[in-house]
Amino acid sequence: KLSKEDVKSAYRWAVLFLHNAYRENLAQLCSEIVGGSDDSFSDFRENLILLGEDVYQRALADPNSLRKLDACSSEAFHWETPLNVFYDILDESELPTVPPHPKHYLEPGEIHGELDPKALAGS
Repeated sequence: KLSKEDVKSAYRWAVLFLHNAYRENLAQLCSEIVGGSDDSFSDFRENLILLGEDVYQRALADPNSLRKLDACSSEAFHWETPLNVFYDILDESELPTVPPHPKHYLEPGEIHGELDPKALAGS
């Protein structure tokens, strides 16, 4: 069983990955696969995270790499808000503060180590 601190840490990472995947080329691919709404793109990015580190990093480097996956379909990328699990575990008051959006995108090799939201926000 994960502690609340572990869940909070996972939430910070999930938000970082979610923000970091907010890229025009991924939005265009999402539009082709599942549609072009903001909600669809958010769901798409959340599902991309759930596909694992290797797929995520390849998608950041080359979004078209997702087309090679057997799972690249509107059904695979249209689970609604899978990261809502954090809201089932944590009360709103327990959700950690995370930056609204990073000052710069992290390259795949930079996404390791400890997460410092203040440093990412440029504070």
